[in-house]
Amino acid sequence: MQTVFNPRAQYHRIRLFCVVFLVGLFSGSNAFGQCDDVAAPLASAPSPANTSISIQADTTLTWTSGECTTSSQLYFGTDPALGMDAFQGEQASPWSPPEALVPLTTYYWQIVSFNVDGPDTNGPVWSFTTTGPTGACCFSVDGTVLCVEVSEADCISLPSSEYVGDLTICIDVVCEPPNGACCIDGGCIELILETCDLAGGTFYGDATSCVENICDNDPVGSCCINEVCSIATEVNCVVSGGTFNGPLTECEDGLCTFTGACCLDEFCTVLIEEDCVLTGGTFQGDNTNCEIPCPAEPIGACCITETCVEVADFLCTEYNGQYQGEGESCSEELCEALLHIGVCCVDEVCIVVAELNCPAFGGEYQGDGTSCASNPCAPPVATGACCIGDTCSISTQANCEDNSGTYQSDDSTCGADTCSAALGSCCTFGQCVEPISFDDCSLVAGVYKGDGNNCDGDPCASAEVA
Repeated sequence: MQTVFNPRAQYHRIRLFCVVFLVGLFSGSNAFGQCDDVAAPLASAPSPANTSISIQADTTLTWTSGECTTSSQLYFGTDPALGMDAFQGEQASPWSPPEALVPLTTYYWQIVSFNVDGPDTNGPVWSFTTTGPTGACCFSVDGTVLCVEVSEADCISLPSSEYVGDLTICIDVVCEPPNGACCIDGGCIELILETCDLAGGTFYGDATSCVENICDNDPVGSCCINEVCSIATEVNCVVSGGTFNGPLTECEDGLCTFTGACCLDEFCTVLIEEDCVLTGGTFQGDNTNCEIPCPAEPIGACCITETCVEVADFLCTEYNGQYQGEGESCSEELCEALLHIGVCCVDEVCIVVAELNCPAFGGEYQGDGTSCASNPCAPPVATGACCIGDTCSISTQANCEDNSGTYQSDDSTCGADTCSAALGSCCTFGQCVEPISFDDCSLVAGVYKGDGNNCDGDPCASAEVA
């Protein structure tokens, strides 16, 4: 599709060319002209994904530009032809529409990629469809009234539900418990479950009515035995090991799907797993109940750069922070200390952590900005005093002995008298002389055989005369 360009967009291109040209000269952004005469690559990785549905009205568009793209122009609208009324100008990813999107509407968008050193490229036309509007939904489970914000279609699927209206929110809504038929001493009155129980009546279920003769007989309703549904009285249902769903209830599709405890924050109710997830709850498993209270989400300190907040672990992750642990409180220095990151040596193992956390591993912090590249946690090679004649130097044992020296011990040091008594044998002109120091051996052009050596065995018999 060939897109018609905004005339002012051409002006921006010319101005951008000057800027990018200068940037290229001084920063190497187009080093060696690798983008010269190269078409700008197609934009890719659109989000929302192409042809996706049920997208929220406050969505943000993102895409990936190619290496030789110097700028991008965006077209966005509800007409797949994407004319000038859809032109949004030069934009960068991510981009948020200036107004909330219309529910249940298909939107089309296109990225035109520019390369100031080469041809421009019209990208593919992508599309997505927004979800329907949501609103407050009041529903009741076993006389307990809850409110969730879902679409009207999802609300209808919840038990004893009432959709308050599009764009309503639960914080502004008071959900009243529904009345139902209540039989007290053979008479029927429509009450809420709590009032019916207090009066010692039999509650026939939310939203049931006092129809004629409803209280004359033991009421029947749907009974779930495993996943099989039948109509029975409550007594017969329970005796058969079933679950009675309430007077006058019918065997509807999916009614006998296993239920379980559903935790909504710290509140617990029994729902099927699908309804639990729909309401934003955490399903505790089939056939579980609410005898065990729902756990409160534990909180702890969360460091977001230098800022500390006390939130749950999952919220800290959403904030791209570092969770400091359950029950940990914020302090002035807690998050500031996390900015000091470097090598922590745990014995001979090297890890990179915050200085604050190194002691927890039993390690020794090596300093800010250090890395494991140079193997800083390797054990150091032992050194000590080395005597070659009466000369003392600090060396490893191997280097000392390779130079005919006498190694004193690990970590020993050179003092004034460390090597003063060091004597050995010396081969000079084929003769062995002992005891003699290294320096005196050198004066007679000899070869010093080492501290403590002697002339036993005629060690100089094969020595060449200098």
